Amino acid sequence: MKKFIFFAVAACVALASCTKNEKIDTTADQLINFKAVVGLAQNLKSGPISGTKYESTAPTFGAAALYYNTEDTSKDGSEWIPAFTEMLYDGSSWSAAEGYYWPKAEGSSLTTYAFSPYSVNTYMSLTTSTTYGITVTDYDTEVEKDADLMLATPAKGQTSNTEAKDNGTAYDGVPTVFHHVLAYVDSMSVKTKKAVPSNQQFLLNKIELVSINHKGTFTDAWELDDDQVTVTLYENTDGLALSDEYQGATTNEVGYYFLMPQTFAEETQAIQITYTIKYTSSGITDGPNTKTIYLKDSFDGFEKNKAYTFNFILSGDEILFAPSAVDWTAESYDITVE
Repeated sequence: MKKFIFFAVAACVALASCTKNEKIDTTADQLINFKAVVGLAQNLKSGPISGTKYESTAPTFGAAALYYNTEDTSKDGSEWIPAFTEMLYDGSSWSAAEGYYWPKAEGSSLTTYAFSPYSVNTYMSLTTSTTYGITVTDYDTEVEKDADLMLATPAKGQTSNTEAKDNGTAYDGVPTVFHHVLAYVDSMSVKTKKAVPSNQQFLLNKIELVSINHKGTFTDAWELDDDQVTVTLYENTDGLALSDEYQGATTNEVGYYFLMPQTFAEETQAIQITYTIKYTSSGITDGPNTKTIYLKDSFDGFEKNKAYTFNFILSGDEILFAPSAVDWTAESYDITVE
């Protein structure tokens, strides 16, 4: 089994909590917008986001902003945009439905934090002591199967919207660069080691990931729960007829599978492949048969911000022949001819 790793850059998130209240000059006339971009992103409502633009049709995201009245933003600020407020696309920019505006007081600034998609907001809490300023608690990839969880780099010391021509995105607003914090299986291809004889069918029935962690809490890194599951990546009860040329095996019904980043243990996390061989001339069916490949033997683990493609080469227990020959027995006769 060969493995190919593809990188999908995205972002990292920080969310700071608001712990103090003070009188703030709210006289403002510029609506706060967000210029959402992704290390890599595309226009999907759900599923993996790739590319460098956070499209207008991408999922809504959650954001928060803290107010500071000095240039020192190392201490806890005061709430300006509550955590977490949904950011919507209005046809030209990303902003909150309520309409939050920039402060105008001398020496004031905002620090903003964001995550995507907004649909997973119940897992999120502000944690100013962490690198990203956010804690994602008890997140479960088996529950949030369609969510490409991303966290944005905090934008500190912001005083106004920056223009799209200056920030390199399609939007005016606060720089909001997202990073993927999950891994995912992107695609799979399968072939047989040798050409399939004309009187046989080599059928792929199922591909599974075994003993996979699916739940954890993220602060600066993932801390995983012990619970593990078996994940079905591909299933075809009739069997996909294989040949000695690669063909795609679509990853479940949607074409992808999000995974918790995790380190493999010896003889634990595995891929199981189930196949059947049918002999068309005799009507004999051999299978289903299952082979187990331990992932630790191929690579160390699933890493955040990486998409994985698996290429499988299948073979049954091939019938081999060990030829030899009985040596000639030498005989000699003297024959007299008169």
